[in-house]
Amino acid sequence: MDTNLEGLRKAAGISQAEMASYLEISQSQVSRYEKDPDEVPLKIFRKWQAFCGHISSNRSLDLGEHDPMAEIDNRIELINDYLDAHPIPPSDFSMDHLERDSDVASIDHLRETISRVGRKPRVGLFGRFDMGKSRLANMLMGGDSLPAQYQPTTSIACLIRHMDDKPEWQPENVWIMDSGFDLDRPDDEKHCNAHRLVGGGYEALSDHGTHSKNGVKHTRKDAAAAIVYVRSDFLKGCDLIDLPGYQNHEDDDQRAEMAQRIADVIIYVSLAAGFMNEQDRGYLAQLTRHLPAFETPMNGLPPLRNLMVVATRADIAGNEPNKLLEMACRNTFDGIGETLQDRGEQLGVSLSRDDFLNRFFTYSADSPSFRKDFENDLVELLADIAPQRILENLDRIVRDAKASNARSCDGIIESITGRLDNRERAQQEIKSVLDNEDERIERKNEHESKVLRLIESLKRESLLEASNIYRKHTDVDYIENIIKHRYENKKQAKELAPTYIVEQIQRALDNNLKKKAERLRIEVDSFLDQYQTAIGKDSNLNDSWNFNAKGAFIGALAGFGTFGALATWASVVAAGSNLGGYILAAKIVSMLSSIGISLGGTGTVMSLISLLGGPITIAVGIGIAVGAVIAFIAGDSWERSLAKRIAKGLDKENAMGVITKQLNGFWDDTKKAFEHAASETEKDFKKKLKSLSHIAFNTNVEILKEHLVFVRELRDFFAGIPWKSIQ
Repeated sequence: MDTNLEGLRKAAGISQAEMASYLEISQSQVSRYEKDPDEVPLKIFRKWQAFCGHISSNRSLDLGEHDPMAEIDNRIELINDYLDAHPIPPSDFSMDHLERDSDVASIDHLRETISRVGRKPRVGLFGRFDMGKSRLANMLMGGDSLPAQYQPTTSIACLIRHMDDKPEWQPENVWIMDSGFDLDRPDDEKHCNAHRLVGGGYEALSDHGTHSKNGVKHTRKDAAAAIVYVRSDFLKGCDLIDLPGYQNHEDDDQRAEMAQRIADVIIYVSLAAGFMNEQDRGYLAQLTRHLPAFETPMNGLPPLRNLMVVATRADIAGNEPNKLLEMACRNTFDGIGETLQDRGEQLGVSLSRDDFLNRFFTYSADSPSFRKDFENDLVELLADIAPQRILENLDRIVRDAKASNARSCDGIIESITGRLDNRERAQQEIKSVLDNEDERIERKNEHESKVLRLIESLKRESLLEASNIYRKHTDVDYIENIIKHRYENKKQAKELAPTYIVEQIQRALDNNLKKKAERLRIEVDSFLDQYQTAIGKDSNLNDSWNFNAKGAFIGALAGFGTFGALATWASVVAAGSNLGGYILAAKIVSMLSSIGISLGGTGTVMSLISLLGGPITIAVGIGIAVGAVIAFIAGDSWERSLAKRIAKGLDKENAMGVITKQLNGFWDDTKKAFEHAASETEKDFKKKLKSLSHIAFNTNVEILKEHLVFVRELRDFFAGIPWKSIQ
């Protein structure tokens, strides 16, 4: 327990006389207790804490009287109970035909979508090694839920959830997972079992998830992540992601990068002593590129509402915390302000340096006054804002599902009716399509090769232009000019110029890749459009048997996990509502999550999609390498000499090598993703032709009538999904 009674009293702004009056003892007794806290009776100590507003380390952060997720959970449970009574299709009815090739999604798709959209927000703790992330996590949860030796030395990414969320098939409180585990799939039994290394109690974390002072302690070198279940009221409102610190081990950096893509809320932690130094600013620049958008022009939320930059141990950093935050904000905004403002323009929510300053907080485990603003802000976010956004997303998803599936069933009803009335014509047209298959496949293969050649061409262009971008931004004259016009003195320039230069390289690379991704998007659209001409615009089949090539392609991407430049294509397709609002969620919500856009209580689909198209993060390595540049330029030279040293420092860190490696990986991923999605789309098209042929030639009238009855039941079932709109 905290026995610094004088510190508690002073932090709360309470005089000795006021404390004496509250405790009903003399002021001299208060003074004696402060000098010798070991002699304080436990009853007096607890009253002392309560009067100071002290939150015991054994008590979690209070999110309020009501469970923030209660209404959401109740609504989802009601829908799931309803879905259990769904109509059963005839034995020969192809549900696969409905799920993949029309706008009707299966019951399982609907369950999965609602589960993903309605999950708790995930709060990620980020920062460099030994910045107090795990200590903060324990303070939020209440008590030392994690082993003491684990707290400052995390080596694996931990997804920490409430005990009530533990699946029945996971008996232990802790599962240690290998490097193939996806932190976004803790409820997927098959996936979890495939990547489980060991299960146990909390001691498993110290055995497998910590660094010792002399190096790695864990006995399983392949341990990369853990799912941890803790009984804490704080976790009723969120899942917590406790991450390895940057710059301790290379593997830790990779695990932290893995987790930032699934965090809905980012808490960046840095010690007040040296708060937000060069490495911190470079790391935060990359994190903001993955930050989901809570704010929209419609909801009025302030910019970056789900970002918190926290100065830990603020109680030992002096008596002017506001100046500490202001200086850190100013220095950070100097480097990444233009990137943040780009984000604001995309979202339609402007952002100033003052807005950014509002996201900076102090924290101290020992002094309530230093953490009050942070805790109040976090409570509002998790108790009110995040649940409301989740509920709004669910409302849109369910209403879209009801309307979209009802419309689609109407279309299928019309199609079956047409086949019953015009069976001979339907047979003639499907035969014509089948007769032209060889020619279509040849055209498809030629167009597929054309897209692959374009990807290779864009890759070569990207590498060449990236080299030009790097040379321009590391040109000594260019850097010297920035130093002269941007910074007032040598000290300021030494501290801030390297981060700014790196961020300008990043922005230029982002913009260049976005243009190339747009060129690829146009060609991919053209490739997929040829599936429509396969049936023919004048065909009677065109309306009722339309093949949703974009839906099939994007569904294949969702299951592949690698996207590259095709992320931009997916964003434009989704934003254009070509698949419908519900189909967007049903088919690509997992893909959006994988590439850093989470629908778990984050904002409207449109605001998320606007971020999905860019910026594309490439220069993670050079962003984190800024500290090495700073060390390299720590001399007495000024302006041109400083410019030379920045340029040489980036060369020394092999910044261009980092860019080249990541660009190669980016375009290689693009090629693999296209090849996979194109192959799966072709399989779906052939499957549909086979299904259509079977219906046209082999299905008798009585079976078609049974199908008609089922689809009408299905339409009424979707229309009857129990949901009270929040609007």
